Amino acid sequence: MSDGRHSWFTVPGETASPRWKTFLITWAAAYPTLLVIATALKLVVPGLPQPVALAISSFTLTALLTWVILPRLNRQARPSLLRGAQPEPAERPSMPEASGDDHRDFEQSNRGAEANSEQQKR
Repeated sequence: MSDGRHSWFTVPGETASPRWKTFLITWAAAYPTLLVIATALKLVVPGLPQPVALAISSFTLTALLTWVILPRLNRQARPSLLRGAQPEPAERPSMPEASGDDHRDFEQSNRGAEANSEQQKR
């Protein structure tokens, strides 16, 4: 949980924090950051149309949360985030069912590769 991706994505086989804890950490980071961004934007560019201000604010907020704030906050809060958490089960990849044709397909592709190799040598 050293980087921000663990806040939004579950990595199979790793311990994941409960969603309510992830929500609280994210909100605790987003609210004050957005408050500062919105206030600063109004002071710097007072007559900015709301859609433009929201685009700038949301872009800045997302970048700060992803690369600066949440990775640090997650590192600091890791012990409390993972207290009582259970590891996510890793999914086993499914194997395709074998058929009698699989062996023949392999032999044909192998023969084709050998023929190409012989042609390249000439």
